[in-house]
Amino acid sequence: MNITEHGQWTAHKATPQTLADQPWLERAMCATSDTGEDWYEYVKTLEDGPVYATVFDRLGHLIIGTAQYEPDMLFPGGALLIAIEGYTGSDLEKDLWGKEYDREAGTIKDPPEPPPPPENPELTELKKTVEGMKKLLAELTAKR
Repeated sequence: MNITEHGQWTAHKATPQTLADQPWLERAMCATSDTGEDWYEYVKTLEDGPVYATVFDRLGHLIIGTAQYEPDMLFPGGALLIAIEGYTGSDLEKDLWGKEYDREAGTIKDPPEPPPPPENPELTELKKTVEGMKKLLAELTAKR
């Protein structure tokens, strides 16, 4: 597979002038973070063939969100847009959704295991209390 990046995109509201000229856009707009190029204009320049996907930074890992053959079915606001050439799978959701994009290697792989939840001091104390109660109950039951 060959992966090409199409920039980071930022969502924004349509200007009153844009809404007057193109009312069907309502308020969902996005543009590249670096050049400000409009998504609705940019998407017209994209080729058919590759799979296009949105990629989001999740705890320092680039995780694939939606993937589509038709780029105009995506809204990349808040995401990195990538094009995946040479995809041979049959189920975009199963094969790509939630996978990690490794930018350095130019590959897609299974995501890392999520980190364990942080310890809750109150829960730790409650667990100690429950364990103490279990021990006391066992001792009382043994004395019968």
